[in-house]
Amino acid sequence: MKKKFEDNVASPMPKTKSEEPALPWKVNESDLAKVDSLSQSYNDLAQGAPPLKTRPIFLILLVVAIFAAALFMIASIAAENDRVRIGISEKEKEAAILQVDLDKAAAEKVALENNASQLEKRVGDLSAQKALFTAVLESLTKKPDDIPAEAPASEVPPAENQEKDQ
Repeated sequence: MKKKFEDNVASPMPKTKSEEPALPWKVNESDLAKVDSLSQSYNDLAQGAPPLKTRPIFLILLVVAIFAAALFMIASIAAENDRVRIGISEKEKEAAILQVDLDKAAAEKVALENNASQLEKRVGDLSAQKALFTAVLESLTKKPDDIPAEAPASEVPPAENQEKDQ
C-alpha cells in the first residue's frame, strides 16, 4: 500500500534573477569582492559621508530663498496694512464730514421749527385781526334803519353842490 506522501518528489527550485552569490561551497572571488565593496559603501554612509552627495551651495541657496520669501511676505503685509490704514483714515474723514452735515441739518431743522411756530402764531394773530376787520367792515356797511328827518348840509349830494357852483 502506498503512503500518502510517497509521490512527492523534490523538484529543482527556480533560480532568482538577483545577483546573489551561489551556494556557500560555490563562492567565487568576484562575489567576495562585490560583498566587500557593498559593505565598504555602507560603512562610508554610516561614518558620516554626505547623503546623496549634496553640496553646501544648495543649502545656502535654500536658506537664502526662504529668507527672501519671508522678507517678501513681511513687506507685502506691511504694504497691505498701510493701504488699510489709509482707507480707514479716509472713511473716518468721510464720517466726520457726514457728521458735520448731519449737525447742520439738525440745526436747520430746529431753526425751521422755530420759524414754523412763529408763522403759526402770526397766522393766528392775522386771523384774529381779519375777524376784527370783517366785523368793523360789516358794521360800517350796514345801513341804519332810521333815516334822520333833515339831512345836514355837509351831507348834500355832490351833484347839487355842483349846480350851485355854476
